[in-house]
Amino acid sequence: LFILFAVATALSTRPACMFFGWILCPPINNDWIFEDVDVATLEDPARPDADKIQKRKGDGKRGTIKSFDTQHLVYKVKWEESMNTVLQQECMRYNKLLAQMRSTLTDVRKALTGLVVMSSELDALASNLYNNQVPTGWEAKAYPSLKPLVLWQEDLLRRCSFIDDWVQNGIPATYWVSGFFFPQAFLTGTLQNYARKYELAIDTVDFDFTIMQKEGPEITAKPEDGVYIYGCFL
Repeated sequence: LFILFAVATALSTRPACMFFGWILCPPINNDWIFEDVDVATLEDPARPDADKIQKRKGDGKRGTIKSFDTQHLVYKVKWEESMNTVLQQECMRYNKLLAQMRSTLTDVRKALTGLVVMSSELDALASNLYNNQVPTGWEAKAYPSLKPLVLWQEDLLRRCSFIDDWVQNGIPATYWVSGFFFPQAFLTGTLQNYARKYELAIDTVDFDFTIMQKEGPEITAKPEDGVYIYGCFL
């Protein structure tokens, strides 16, 4: 009975067509379930090859993502620059998501190879990955999104690349407003910078907008007041 139960459990994590092919051929490698989530197969930050975001050979859409080192972040919190606080908060939020993904993916790999017990949570995670759905445990730690898993993980890679570029090169000339984990903090930081510069009460400051005639990459310098943003959908 134990053997039959173990086989049934293994079959439940494979495509339906594998049920009839089980006796005719050896079991396939479990890596099929991860081939579309390689970007989420997060490497240990301590590894020498994890010191930067690595693009995978081929389509360039997949890679590995490291956690952000908030302890040694160069851009310290300053009164006159609220964006440094925004950056630290963004790094912390993304780190929590990446840690959750790293932990659960490691556990489900072990479960599929029989090293640990396949719990109901890990079984649900494996099913989500196979069905191109973002796992519930990841959604709870992530930003709001309606994307399926493949597009979600590509979006996550772009978001982390945006934050990593900010960490490495300093405050950008333009901000990808859609790439923030918590854009409300960015908007508040923008108001704070203006209010502190002109010694105004922040609740008396509001936004005004100007549509630029240039694309984001063409803008190389920050404005004297306010910020340049792109990726805003109306």
